Amino acid sequence: MTITIPYTPREAFRPFHARRQRWAVLVVHRRGGKTVAVVNDLIKRALLCTRPSPRFAYVAPTYAQAKDVAWMYLCQFAGPVPGVVISQSELSVTLPNGARIRLYGADNYERLRGIYLDGCVIDESADMAPQAWSEILRPALSDREGWCVWIGTPKGRDAFWRLWKDAQGREDTYSLLLPASRSGLLPESELADARRAMVAIQGEARGKAAYAQEFECSFDAPIPGAIYGEAVTAARAAGRVSDTVEAFAGFPVYTTFDLGAPVNTICWIWQVVGDRVKLLECLRGGDECATPAEWAARLKGKAHSYGGHFVPHDGETMWARLLREAGLKGVVCLPRPVDVWDNISDALTSFSRCWFSAKGCAWGLDSLEAYRAREEADGITIRNIPVHDWCLAAGTQVLTPAGWEEVQKISVHDEVLTPRGKRRVIRSGIVRVTDQWTNVKGIKCTPEHRFFTNRGLVQAGELSLRDKLWTRASLAPRILACLCAAFHFGCKAATTLATQGQEEGTSVQFSFTGLFTRLFMARFRQGMRFITSMRTLSIITRRIWPRCLSMSTVEGTSRSLASLVFVESAETPSAAISNSARDAARSVSGRTTRESSESAEPAYNLTVDVDECYFVRGQDGNAYLVSNSSHASTAFGYVHQAIRLGLCVDRSAMPAKPRLFAHEPRAITGLSSARKPRVLR
Repeated sequence: MTITIPYTPREAFRPFHARRQRWAVLVVHRRGGKTVAVVNDLIKRALLCTRPSPRFAYVAPTYAQAKDVAWMYLCQFAGPVPGVVISQSELSVTLPNGARIRLYGADNYERLRGIYLDGCVIDESADMAPQAWSEILRPALSDREGWCVWIGTPKGRDAFWRLWKDAQGREDTYSLLLPASRSGLLPESELADARRAMVAIQGEARGKAAYAQEFECSFDAPIPGAIYGEAVTAARAAGRVSDTVEAFAGFPVYTTFDLGAPVNTICWIWQVVGDRVKLLECLRGGDECATPAEWAARLKGKAHSYGGHFVPHDGETMWARLLREAGLKGVVCLPRPVDVWDNISDALTSFSRCWFSAKGCAWGLDSLEAYRAREEADGITIRNIPVHDWCLAAGTQVLTPAGWEEVQKISVHDEVLTPRGKRRVIRSGIVRVTDQWTNVKGIKCTPEHRFFTNRGLVQAGELSLRDKLWTRASLAPRILACLCAAFHFGCKAATTLATQGQEEGTSVQFSFTGLFTRLFMARFRQGMRFITSMRTLSIITRRIWPRCLSMSTVEGTSRSLASLVFVESAETPSAAISNSARDAARSVSGRTTRESSESAEPAYNLTVDVDECYFVRGQDGNAYLVSNSSHASTAFGYVHQAIRLGLCVDRSAMPAKPRLFAHEPRAITGLSSARKPRVLR
């Protein structure tokens, strides 16, 4: 029996239909015909399949998207097949040989668990949770040795880009990159008009970037509003991102930190050689590297001769001191920038001097490309504000003292509920438009958004079935609230402290016994340092005061009075609380995803004071606890701030603090080095 499908393949797709490889990746421009091609490929292979009861699937990011994009084509090309059965309710067609093709949405990928597949098509895989492929679809293909085709349009160097890159050179994977300028499918006049319209609406830079992404299949096109996007693209084109960038012997190596929760603490390792700034590595913290001592050990384990370590102004209280105590020399606190754009301007000005290690800085470069600004109007002026954004979709309900409220209706100074009660919102509003979403229990959020679970804070895109999410009705947040109230810790900070040392990806239950011990010891050490500092101040005051009284000149008196402030204490309880508030205000976020003009939605961000968490409503009615976050691009700005301030000299042999007074050694005679007070500047 001969069956004819009413489809004539385009020349660009004929090799795809004739392929023998098990896997295929198609990167095709908008309106290039990729959906029509893969739907007909599904029909043909389903008709030719000789296995019993074959099953095939077309999977889109959402069920509605699968219906809108592919259902019409499936009915159009499968309808003429004799004996076909079309089910509108199930979005499936059953062919005469018993083969069944069905459309699915990855927003509810768990419903695919347990089925088998002989083949499948995955459309826009970067918009799906990683578990949809790794835990559901890939195992479904195993016993039948089924095949899979990924299709999509670039949206930056995301999961789809990594899939495309991995396909290059693999004998078992067919790959096709088809830009509009090469396909010949769209008239040149239409492409020119599309380019003109994009530039007219979005501006020169953004319009050209959007055209390059949508029609020329460019994975390197900067996202709208990207601050470093064009600079990174130029660096790649000029060959300044290379595996040959290594530390130059005989020159000191420096580090700069951006501080936050352990997983959000970032460190760039760099070197200045002549007129070049060599970026060697971009390191992230985590459970295995959370404390200053662990960071110091990590840095000392590298074969570098360090000339200095730079931490931001808010690391003066604790981080700088603990890094010194852990053995790092030349730790310096950078002054607070007058404006957030100061360091950005320095970085952009000297970006042409920067050379990056392709391997060591891969994640850092992705973060720089994703770092973006948005326009913020106050009724008089319009300012570009750099944003760090973990986001929720419009309509997501957040728990407030007055009940559930949609996230887009919450503004700065409003209050939301955390496990410890009411907390003030210190940042809110729409920060971008994106189509990069993950669905967790009906909560639509960006993949980097973190949820409180039995193994600590876990990204939405990395959640699995073994994770138990914390709800307001469960006992865990209540115990956490009691411990945080007793020890004056924020909920996010305490949770991070409790999971330090736990291996990432493990499902070990959250230990409140360990949390209590760590919180108690943290406060005990803090209290002892505070008492020791007060005692030190008392001793120094008794020694210095007679010298002050003996001074007769105004100049001498002012110098001696300045010498009275010799306190180097740990954080007092009040300081600990204010630091938590400052950390919350740092606008924490993870890697930002690329944006697209198709099917994109506004994304809203909330940052909550002190506790850095809040409850959102799932589809089952439960209130799930989610967290705030941080970004790597700030630390990159600190690199160039240190260069601008002329701090790139070998500071490893210098004292931790400069001596401001000639009589300082006599004033501290008899004190141990661990308790040596310092002069506050």
